Amino acid sequence: MLGLPSVPASAQEPAEPFRHGVSILGDVKYPPGFAHFEYVNPDAPKGGTLRMSSTGTFDSFNPVLDRGEVAPGVVASVFDTLLKDSSDEISTGYGLLAEGVSFPDDISSATFRLRAEARFADGEPVKPEDVIFSFEKLKELNPLYMSYYSHVVAAEKTGERDVTFRFDQKNNRELPMILGQFPVVPKHWWEANGADGKPRDIARTTLEPVMGSATDGRVKKEEYENPFRARGVMQALVPNMRREMFKDQRVRKALNYALD
Repeated sequence: MLGLPSVPASAQEPAEPFRHGVSILGDVKYPPGFAHFEYVNPDAPKGGTLRMSSTGTFDSFNPVLDRGEVAPGVVASVFDTLLKDSSDEISTGYGLLAEGVSFPDDISSATFRLRAEARFADGEPVKPEDVIFSFEKLKELNPLYMSYYSHVVAAEKTGERDVTFRFDQKNNRELPMILGQFPVVPKHWWEANGADGKPRDIARTTLEPVMGSATDGRVKKEEYENPFRARGVMQALVPNMRREMFKDQRVRKALNYALD
């Protein structure tokens, strides 16, 4: 994570100051402007090839839907969130796409201010419209997020780089924190035409790499055939014993002998 710059003023400045991080349990560990988490090596070698394994298969690159099998790594590798969870703190997040979050004492709402330098993989700036689009589509199309954000009743643009979420309950310290966890997807990409020339539909699965995040030859899929793969250890045949043919005890015994 890069350092967190100071938060500039806006035309609709919230009454409460912006925080660089938020925690359900109280104060956060890292100060404003920290360069990196303590568990991160800023001098780690860069470059080379990363090979990752995955069990199973996939049939979609759409991170919004609960239908289909989303390719492993798509959400974490292609999309960012408003906050970044801290791995050495409990229920704590720091600004990632957002440079700060503000909420009143009664926590009836939360306002996130996007970083001016926040960009998608295609170089387009991340805007409040993208955040609102992502949030609304996740609640509309994914039952998990519909339940997870059930107390968030509205999302609206309240400044050039500000998005405010309204809650239907007060004093829930978890809501500002979990609102920083959903993936922000590019509205401009989903509302444009796809590679086939037809309009894209975020309500359907797709195998078109989002924003050209994967190209032929740069990403290769290899399948390992397990020579020790075996069929299930148990198989069962459950007959309907109410059927007339099974009233004969000899038939039932014959079936048992045949399958034993």
